[in-house]
Amino acid sequence: MPSMRTRSTPPALLAALLLCGSAQAPANGALEFQRSVVQVPDALPLNLQGTWTLEAWIRPGVDDSTRLQTTLGKYAAPDSVAYTLELRGRVLILRVSSGRRTQSVYSFPSIRPGVWQHVAATFRERTARLYVNGLVENVVGGIAPPRRSSGLLRIGNGVTPGTARGFDGAIDEVRIWALARTTSELNNTMRRRLGGNEPWLVGYWRFDDGSGDVLHDASRNANHGRLGLAVGPDAADPRWLPEGAPVR
Repeated sequence: MPSMRTRSTPPALLAALLLCGSAQAPANGALEFQRSVVQVPDALPLNLQGTWTLEAWIRPGVDDSTRLQTTLGKYAAPDSVAYTLELRGRVLILRVSSGRRTQSVYSFPSIRPGVWQHVAATFRERTARLYVNGLVENVVGGIAPPRRSSGLLRIGNGVTPGTARGFDGAIDEVRIWALARTTSELNNTMRRRLGGNEPWLVGYWRFDDGSGDVLHDASRNANHGRLGLAVGPDAADPRWLPEGAPVR
């Protein structure tokens, strides 16, 4: 009986197969803030007006109802608010200033320290909605659009680091849209990594850089942020974390 011949795998193909099999999932990091800051330069797409959405994953480190903790905010120079997403204790707060007055929208006390949570605010036709983990927390009408501002977009702090508005905890996956996203759209994508070229996405910081002094914006606008207050390491830099929010 003739012997059976076995076909060996060419070495080059075998190496390629092994490489594919050992490929790692994309990095999924975050930044830990202790009254530190990421500063994003002013850019026209970040001057939100008639319709928009703010999104982020947060893991607060403390439950402190004595002060505000800023997740992200856009400011008119030097430190007057245009729009911010903040915490006071377990309450999520959206603040919007038209320049004439500042209006606030409050969630239920739904935020839990030490746990990753998705938070979002949408704005359309002078109506603001707050979300925690994809659930509507509050809807308030009669909100004037934010003022135009030439100030920075700040992540993790509202004003100079070390002051009372610094965020204590981890932040990941900050997204800004020039579109009021629906409840189903928020729920369908909050745990999914975006491509960065989605329509109306004006800022998308994945927090997956892992090291260095720059927080890259994966949107088409490339509004990259700088850690801390100066080029290179400084005391206001947040700390890179190897594991972030449950986004894949």
